[in-house]
Amino acid sequence: MTSSPIRLGHLELDLGENRDSLEDWNREGGLLAVQALSPLSALASEKRARLSLVAAGPGSALAVLTAVALGFGRVDAALHPNDQEACRGPLDTLAESNLVGRVEDLPRDARHHRALLGMDGEVPSRADWDPLVARLRHEGQLVVFGFPRGSQEQVFGDLASSGMSLRASGRAGDLVFLSGSLEGAPKLTA
Repeated sequence: MTSSPIRLGHLELDLGENRDSLEDWNREGGLLAVQALSPLSALASEKRARLSLVAAGPGSALAVLTAVALGFGRVDAALHPNDQEACRGPLDTLAESNLVGRVEDLPRDARHHRALLGMDGEVPSRADWDPLVARLRHEGQLVVFGFPRGSQEQVFGDLASSGMSLRASGRAGDLVFLSGSLEGAPKLTA
């Protein structure tokens, strides 16, 4: 495993004591979440400080650490207990954050700019993404990552038929991510 930080445009993500978890997060598709968030590093720090993110699923700890490194103002996450421990310290540096074990326990009052859902090789369905969509603001973006490359067209079709406009996609090995805007997409609600 490499000892250099992960680069996000002009920013670096130093995993410090969590470096040992990188291999697991990468296997789960977490670097796809970093890839989906990395264009935000080009925004001025004042704009990033006004952004918020909600994340859930395998590999999402890397998305959480990326959002903290980017200077997001708020991060809410539903993570496995081991991943919660890895994120607790960095999240404590934010003005507002919530760390829970189940998606159902995430605050419902927030309207996030980004929602990230990690799938760890499973094919996502509406039942998987709807709880996060309910926590997105109008024109927010949903990022579904870590699902099999062979199911990309099916998942894209499911998201598009629900009203999402594709904004970005990427792949790493056999896993992919899709990211889309919910502009004018009233059908994508829980």
